This record gives sequence, structure tokens and C-alpha cells, in this order.
Amino acid sequence: MRSKAEKLEIFRSADIYSVISSEFCLGRSPEEIFAAAAEAGAKIIQLREKNKGDKYLYELSVLGLKKRLRSIPYANESIYIKRLEKEYTTIVKMGFSDYFLIVWDYVKYAKKS
Repeated sequence: MRSKAEKLEIFRSADIYSVISSEFCLGRSPEEIFAAAAEAGAKIIQLREKNKGDKYLYELSVLGLKKRLRSIPYANESIYIKRLEKEYTTIVKMGFSDYFLIVWDYVKYAKKS
């Protein structure tokens, strides 16, 4: 078992993505992981407001859709928005908004690297 100082050193010496996959996170709640990361000085976005993750996912989805539609001549935006809203509603009903945001963050990180 690692000491608190050793755990904090993990967060200080590595980026958050490698820390998330480290043994430190096994068997710990997200609150414990975020608390240790924040204590070590990591910048963490916290969506405390209820359903804020849902709203953020919708905003990102609409921005991404509009960006992609710019490259499609004669695209009927309303058809795509209706489909997006249908998919989004399903994701929210199933409670997967946070999952999609986490995956989005990983993909964004991978593209930057």
C-alpha cells in the first residue's frame, strides 16, 4: 500500500491520463481520485450542477455537427439536428452523458498527442 505522499507524487509526476489508468485508482471512488488530484494541483473540471453534463454534451454535439455540416454542400441542417436530438435523448435517458464526455475527452487528448 502506498503512502499519501507517494500517491500525491504519482499525480505530480504524470499527466492525468496516465494517472487515471494507474493502480492508485483501482477500488477508489471518483471522489477520492479527484480529491487526490486536486490536492496535488491538477486542474479538474467539475460539473456539480444537476444535469450540467447533459447540457454540456448537447452543446458539444451541436457545435461538432455544425462544424461537420460546413463541409457538406446543400446539407439540410434541420434533418441532422432532429437526428442529433433523437440520439441525444436516448443517451440522456440511459444516463450515459458522462460516459460520452469522458470518451470525448480521451479522443481529444489522443488527437493532440
